[in-house]
Amino acid sequence: WLLVQVMKCIPAPLGRMLSPASVDLARSLYVTEALVADFFPLCFARLSQHGVNSAVYAAGVFKTIALSWLPFDLAVRVWDIFLSEGDMILWRCILAVISFIADDIMRIKREQLDALMQYGFRGRLPDADDFVERCFNIDVSVKLIATLRREYDHRVAH
Repeated sequence: WLLVQVMKCIPAPLGRMLSPASVDLARSLYVTEALVADFFPLCFARLSQHGVNSAVYAAGVFKTIALSWLPFDLAVRVWDIFLSEGDMILWRCILAVISFIADDIMRIKREQLDALMQYGFRGRLPDADDFVERCFNIDVSVKLIATLRREYDHRVAH
């Protein structure tokens, strides 16, 4: 019962995210692309150059609140924060992962990028406390996320 209520009540209900044609998921991926481009422009350029967009690595973050993407001990911490503070932690989580693997993104071969971005980074992450600390040190504001969401909605409408 609790999980059903959570799926209905969070800002972008999980049930809507699970649809393949989900506007909420597409909006979240757009925001992710913009944040990665802003915070990690060189990594973004390299990933884009090789066709690795946010759908490759971030869709699972939004669909499962990081359970399928992060090692379990980190995912549990992300869930705790998600339930208490909302979806901002998901973008911070994605950016934190990229911060830990930025050097790898820049040096590995194209064939390895997909695997790295989907699950290959797991061994490169610190313990849960250090990971969460890095997440909260990333300055992503509610205002910025709202602006990017509106920007997406405007682009889709026109």
